[in-house]
Amino acid sequence: MFLDEPDLITAAPIVLKSQYASFADRAFAGVLDAIILTVVETIGFSSINLITGNTWSVLTHAILPCAISFLYYPIMECSSWQATVGKRCFGLMVTDNNGKKLSLIRAFFKQTLQTITGTILFAGIFLLCASITNYSSLNPTAVFFTGIFIANVLYFGMHCAIVFTQKKQSVFDKVTGRLVYKRRFKIIED
Repeated sequence: MFLDEPDLITAAPIVLKSQYASFADRAFAGVLDAIILTVVETIGFSSINLITGNTWSVLTHAILPCAISFLYYPIMECSSWQATVGKRCFGLMVTDNNGKKLSLIRAFFKQTLQTITGTILFAGIFLLCASITNYSSLNPTAVFFTGIFIANVLYFGMHCAIVFTQKKQSVFDKVTGRLVYKRRFKIIED
């Protein structure tokens, strides 16, 4: 060894610690993912519309965005990145409760749970609003927008658990056994 090189044998140990991702980190990553998905879906819409010539097909405006979103999150979160593009840009990674890479089954379970919960919530609000407008003189548009707002608040509330739980987990994370960490590490020398 040269005299100016540090002695690797006697160097103090380095301990790497990770932190749970905060609500703000996850929210910003989610916004970036939403922008990315919007661009991808818009390109998909445009491509299908150019090929078929049909601008209002059920495929392009209902099924395609749901399918892309449903596949995007689980595939990205169980990939070698362990994160969506948004999470990766904000230095976040997704693991199971033991700190290991998510299995595809666990990732799809979380996405399925979110999809079912959102569908039930929004369908329930939609049906409630429809029945209210049928039997009252209220403005149907105002009732539907109010209903959508209430559904969004309730759905958002399930993610607000991140603020209150020790491991910064949403309701969906807790049920499916997932953790979201910051990739930033603190170096501690003894």
